[in-house]
Amino acid sequence: MKEALQNIAQFLIYFALLVVFAILLVHLVEFVSQQYVIKRRSQVVRRRSAEPLYVGSIPAAASIPHMDQQIIDIFSQIQGELLSSGYSIHRSPMSYETFREVAKRFGAIWHSTEIKVDPQSKWLVHAGTALSLHTDNPYANVVAWYCNTSSSGLDEPTLLVNLCDLYNHMTAADLRHLEEICIPIQNISTYKFTPEPLLKRWQDGFRLNYIDWFTPVIPTAAHEHSLLRFKELLKNKEHNNLISVRLRSGESLFINNNVVLHGRNRLAPTSLRSLSRVWINTNSSQALQAFQCSGSDGEDLL
Repeated sequence: MKEALQNIAQFLIYFALLVVFAILLVHLVEFVSQQYVIKRRSQVVRRRSAEPLYVGSIPAAASIPHMDQQIIDIFSQIQGELLSSGYSIHRSPMSYETFREVAKRFGAIWHSTEIKVDPQSKWLVHAGTALSLHTDNPYANVVAWYCNTSSSGLDEPTLLVNLCDLYNHMTAADLRHLEEICIPIQNISTYKFTPEPLLKRWQDGFRLNYIDWFTPVIPTAAHEHSLLRFKELLKNKEHNNLISVRLRSGESLFINNNVVLHGRNRLAPTSLRSLSRVWINTNSSQALQAFQCSGSDGEDLL
């Protein structure tokens, strides 16, 4: 009997040691994984920093030869408003061809999308569902929409929030953490996802990559707290500084996709809203510069 009790005690000791070893192993794997993620994110940031895809500068109209005067005038107006406010609404109706020519003045149009409501579509942008505030693909410095047709309903504006004053609301540690948090972006050709930093900084500016319906890669609890503070800032901006833009046929909207987030309310299945969207990479050879934009109070722009 005594020997049996000793065997049981010995078994329990071995079992306890095994449990402790397993717990330590789990923590070790988690630690190594976190370090790998941080290192990988840093490599992504360093690799992208040498590429021209995040350039925030806008070419001057005078540097672009052989432009029609109307295109020059429209471009100059939109350029000035982008630099001062982060967005520009062009109310004077123009043709879609003119819109494309103006858009090309900012850089290369590398993706175009026709946005119409299709309840059967698997793509959120076409399904008519509400879209929370987000940025588009970070390779697009400027995003522009041309209104083909519009509905008379009051539930169909494009919603904007300007985060150009991000540095005034986040600590230095928060900003570092946002650089190390990655949001997946989808390649429009292969449909594969690759991680991109939520925040990318350069000497004179920054760009955001934020889509809240994609699961972010969050290295540590400290990073998660910084992300929560970012979301709180965005929620506060949405409550106090939301800009609501309704476009009519022939009108257009340009935004600085580096710092201005956009979204929309739910669209009715019968909505006639039809927009043509273009993604523009400024791809300027000029030195990197920040978009100079001031915060704006909430507006409802009819």
